[in-house]
Amino acid sequence: MPHIVETCIKWHKKEINFVFTTNPNLLERITKPTYFPSDKTDFLDYWKNKLIWEKREILCYFATIPDTIVGAHSYKKIKKAYEQWPSNYYGLIYKHDYPWSCNLCVGETFFLLGMNVTTTDGTYYNASQIYNGEGRFEIIDKRDANKKLLISEGDIVCFGSGHVEIVTSIRINSMTDDDFCSRGGGRGKEDGKERCELCDGDREIDGPTVLFIRVI
Repeated sequence: MPHIVETCIKWHKKEINFVFTTNPNLLERITKPTYFPSDKTDFLDYWKNKLIWEKREILCYFATIPDTIVGAHSYKKIKKAYEQWPSNYYGLIYKHDYPWSCNLCVGETFFLLGMNVTTTDGTYYNASQIYNGEGRFEIIDKRDANKKLLISEGDIVCFGSGHVEIVTSIRINSMTDDDFCSRGGGRGKEDGKERCELCDGDREIDGPTVLFIRVI
Protein backbone atom coordinates (compact mmCIF):
# COMPACT_ATOMS: atom_id res chain seq x y z
CA MET A 1 0.00 0.00 0.00
CA PRO A 2 2.69 2.53 -0.99
CA HIS A 3 0.38 5.49 -1.51
CA ILE A 4 -1.05 5.22 2.01
CA VAL A 5 2.37 5.50 3.65
CA GLU A 6 3.58 8.12 1.17
CA THR A 7 0.58 10.37 1.72
CA CYS A 8 1.06 10.15 5.50
CA ILE A 9 4.68 11.27 5.10
CA LYS A 10 3.74 14.12 2.76
CA TRP A 11 0.93 15.14 5.11
CA HIS A 12 3.38 15.38 8.01
CA LYS A 13 5.58 17.62 5.87
CA LYS A 14 2.46 19.75 5.19
CA GLU A 15 2.89 19.17 1.47
CA ILE A 16 -0.67 17.86 1.09
CA ASN A 17 -3.91 18.03 3.09
CA PHE A 18 -5.04 14.41 2.77
CA VAL A 19 -4.06 10.83 3.45
CA PHE A 20 -5.28 7.72 1.66
CA THR A 21 -7.45 4.93 3.02
CA THR A 22 -8.97 1.83 1.40
CA ASN A 23 -11.89 1.69 3.83
CA PRO A 24 -15.21 2.47 2.06
CA ASN A 25 -17.00 2.63 5.41
CA LEU A 26 -15.45 5.94 6.45
CA LEU A 27 -18.04 8.67 6.29
CA GLU A 28 -16.01 11.62 5.00
CA ARG A 29 -13.97 9.76 2.40
CA ILE A 30 -13.17 11.47 -0.91
CA THR A 31 -13.94 9.17 -3.84
CA LYS A 32 -12.37 9.12 -7.26
CA PRO A 33 -14.33 11.23 -9.80
CA THR A 34 -16.83 9.13 -11.72
CA TYR A 35 -15.52 10.27 -15.09
CA PHE A 36 -12.84 12.27 -16.89
CA PRO A 37 -13.61 14.33 -20.03
CA SER A 38 -12.70 12.56 -23.24
CA ASP A 39 -12.19 15.87 -25.05
CA LYS A 40 -9.60 18.34 -23.79
CA THR A 41 -11.84 21.25 -24.80
CA ASP A 42 -14.08 20.32 -21.87
CA PHE A 43 -11.19 20.01 -19.43
CA LEU A 44 -11.03 23.49 -17.91
CA ASP A 45 -14.76 23.62 -17.18
CA TYR A 46 -14.50 20.14 -15.66
CA TRP A 47 -11.51 21.15 -13.53
CA LYS A 48 -12.88 24.45 -12.28
CA ASN A 49 -16.60 23.70 -11.98
CA LYS A 50 -17.14 19.95 -11.71
CA LEU A 51 -14.50 18.94 -9.16
CA ILE A 52 -14.32 19.87 -5.49
CA TRP A 53 -10.90 21.10 -4.34
CA GLU A 54 -10.19 17.85 -2.49
CA LYS A 55 -10.42 15.81 -5.69
CA ARG A 56 -8.29 18.34 -7.53
CA GLU A 57 -5.63 18.04 -4.84
CA ILE A 58 -5.56 14.26 -5.08
CA LEU A 59 -5.27 14.39 -8.86
CA CYS A 60 -2.44 16.90 -8.51
CA TYR A 61 -0.71 14.49 -6.09
CA PHE A 62 -0.64 11.83 -8.80
CA ALA A 63 0.32 14.38 -11.46
CA THR A 64 3.06 15.83 -9.18
CA ILE A 65 2.05 19.41 -10.02
CA PRO A 66 0.39 22.14 -7.92
CA ASP A 67 -3.21 23.09 -8.58
CA THR A 68 -2.13 26.69 -9.21
CA ILE A 69 -0.45 25.86 -12.52
CA VAL A 70 -3.12 23.54 -13.94
CA GLY A 71 -4.41 24.83 -17.26
CA ALA A 72 -5.56 23.63 -20.66
CA HIS A 73 -2.02 22.41 -21.32
CA SER A 74 -2.32 20.03 -18.32
CA TYR A 75 -5.02 17.84 -19.86
CA LYS A 76 -2.80 14.82 -20.64
CA LYS A 77 -1.00 14.95 -17.32
CA ILE A 78 -4.21 15.15 -15.27
CA LYS A 79 -5.80 12.45 -17.43
CA LYS A 80 -2.88 10.16 -16.61
CA ALA A 81 -3.24 11.08 -12.93
CA TYR A 82 -6.93 10.13 -13.10
CA GLU A 83 -5.95 6.74 -14.52
CA GLN A 84 -3.38 6.26 -11.75
CA TRP A 85 -5.89 6.87 -8.95
CA PRO A 86 -7.06 3.40 -7.81
CA SER A 87 -10.85 3.33 -7.48
CA ASN A 88 -10.56 1.66 -4.06
CA TYR A 89 -8.38 4.46 -2.65
CA TYR A 90 -10.22 7.22 -0.80
CA GLY A 91 -8.84 10.52 0.41
CA LEU A 92 -9.27 11.63 4.01
CA ILE A 93 -8.81 15.32 4.67
CA TYR A 94 -6.69 15.74 7.80
CA LYS A 95 -6.34 19.25 9.17
CA HIS A 96 -2.80 20.14 10.19
CA ASP A 97 -3.93 21.28 13.63
CA TYR A 98 -4.52 17.57 14.28
CA PRO A 99 -0.99 16.47 15.15
CA TRP A 100 -0.80 12.78 14.27
CA SER A 101 -2.23 10.09 12.04
CA CYS A 102 -1.24 7.01 14.07
CA ASN A 103 -4.89 6.02 14.52
CA LEU A 104 -5.27 5.86 10.74
CA CYS A 105 -2.49 3.26 10.57
CA VAL A 106 -4.16 1.17 13.29
CA GLY A 107 -7.63 1.48 11.79
CA GLU A 108 -6.40 0.69 8.29
CA THR A 109 -4.46 -2.36 9.50
CA PHE A 110 -7.49 -3.93 11.16
CA PHE A 111 -9.72 -3.07 8.21
CA LEU A 112 -7.33 -4.95 5.90
CA LEU A 113 -7.54 -7.89 8.31
CA GLY A 114 -11.31 -7.92 7.89
CA MET A 115 -12.19 -6.09 11.10
CA ASN A 116 -14.13 -2.85 10.79
CA VAL A 117 -13.20 -0.70 13.79
CA THR A 118 -14.94 2.58 13.03
CA THR A 119 -17.01 4.77 15.32
CA THR A 120 -20.75 5.29 14.90
CA ASP A 121 -19.80 8.59 13.24
CA GLY A 122 -17.94 6.72 10.49
CA THR A 123 -14.41 7.66 11.58
CA TYR A 124 -11.46 5.74 12.96
CA TYR A 125 -11.13 5.84 16.74
CA ASN A 126 -8.47 8.32 17.82
CA ALA A 127 -5.53 7.39 20.04
CA SER A 128 -7.24 8.59 23.21
CA GLN A 129 -10.38 6.55 22.52
CA ILE A 130 -8.29 3.43 21.87
CA TYR A 131 -6.32 4.06 25.07
CA ASN A 132 -9.60 4.24 27.02
CA GLY A 133 -10.82 0.93 25.58
CA GLU A 134 -13.79 2.32 23.68
CA GLY A 135 -15.76 0.42 21.04
CA ARG A 136 -14.21 -2.94 20.15
CA PHE A 137 -10.95 -2.06 21.89
CA GLU A 138 -10.28 -3.81 25.20
CA ILE A 139 -7.48 -3.09 27.68
CA ILE A 140 -5.55 -6.29 28.42
CA ASP A 141 -3.25 -7.26 31.26
CA LYS A 142 0.43 -7.62 30.44
CA ARG A 143 0.84 -10.77 32.58
CA ASP A 144 -1.26 -13.28 34.48
CA ALA A 145 -0.90 -14.11 38.19
CA ASN A 146 2.07 -16.38 37.38
CA LYS A 147 3.86 -13.60 35.46
CA LYS A 148 3.21 -15.27 32.12
CA LEU A 149 3.00 -12.78 29.26
CA LEU A 150 -0.51 -12.26 27.89
CA ILE A 151 0.21 -9.86 25.05
CA SER A 152 0.89 -11.07 21.52
CA GLU A 153 1.72 -9.93 18.01
CA GLY A 154 -1.13 -7.94 16.51
CA ASP A 155 -2.11 -6.29 19.77
CA ILE A 156 -2.11 -2.50 19.98
CA VAL A 157 0.38 -0.69 22.17
CA CYS A 158 -0.49 2.75 23.54
CA PHE A 159 2.32 5.12 24.44
CA GLY A 160 0.22 7.19 26.80
CA SER A 161 -3.08 8.45 25.43
CA GLY A 162 -1.59 10.22 22.42
CA HIS A 163 0.06 7.56 20.27
CA VAL A 164 -0.78 4.00 19.17
CA GLU A 165 1.07 1.34 17.17
CA ILE A 166 0.74 -2.36 16.28
CA VAL A 167 2.90 -4.93 18.11
CA THR A 168 4.92 -6.89 15.55
CA SER A 169 7.04 -9.13 17.79
CA ILE A 170 7.55 -10.08 21.44
CA ARG A 171 10.99 -10.75 22.85
CA ILE A 172 11.39 -12.65 26.11
CA ASN A 173 14.85 -12.06 27.56
CA SER A 174 16.60 -14.03 30.30
CA MET A 175 19.12 -11.33 31.26
CA THR A 176 17.18 -8.13 30.59
CA ASP A 177 13.59 -6.89 30.68
CA ASP A 178 11.16 -8.38 28.17
CA ASP A 179 10.46 -6.06 25.26
CA PHE A 180 8.62 -5.74 21.97
CA CYS A 181 8.81 -4.28 18.47
CA SER A 182 6.03 -2.30 16.79
CA ARG A 183 5.06 -0.46 13.64
CA GLY A 184 2.90 2.60 13.28
CA GLY A 185 2.07 5.92 11.72
CA GLY A 186 2.36 9.42 13.07
CA ARG A 187 6.14 9.43 12.72
CA GLY A 188 6.69 11.45 9.56
CA LYS A 189 9.33 9.88 7.33
CA GLU A 190 9.51 6.77 9.53
CA ASP A 191 5.83 5.86 9.09
CA GLY A 192 5.42 2.10 8.83
CA LYS A 193 8.97 1.20 9.90
CA GLU A 194 9.52 -1.26 12.72
CA ARG A 195 10.98 0.03 15.95
CA CYS A 196 12.42 -2.17 18.69
CA GLU A 197 13.66 -1.74 22.23
CA LEU A 198 17.33 -1.96 21.29
CA CYS A 199 16.95 1.08 19.07
CA ASP A 200 14.65 3.30 21.10
CA GLY A 201 14.71 2.29 24.74
CA ASP A 202 10.96 2.82 25.23
CA ARG A 203 9.58 -0.61 24.39
CA GLU A 204 9.90 -2.55 27.63
CA ILE A 205 6.74 -4.57 28.12
CA ASP A 206 6.53 -3.78 31.82
CA GLY A 207 7.34 -0.12 31.31
CA PRO A 208 4.97 2.21 33.16
CA THR A 209 4.12 4.33 30.11
CA VAL A 210 2.82 1.55 27.81
CA LEU A 211 -0.65 0.04 27.76
CA PHE A 212 -1.80 -2.87 25.59
CA ILE A 213 -5.13 -3.14 23.79
CA ARG A 214 -6.84 -5.95 21.87
CA VAL A 215 -9.69 -5.82 19.36
CA ILE A 216 -12.57 -8.00 20.53
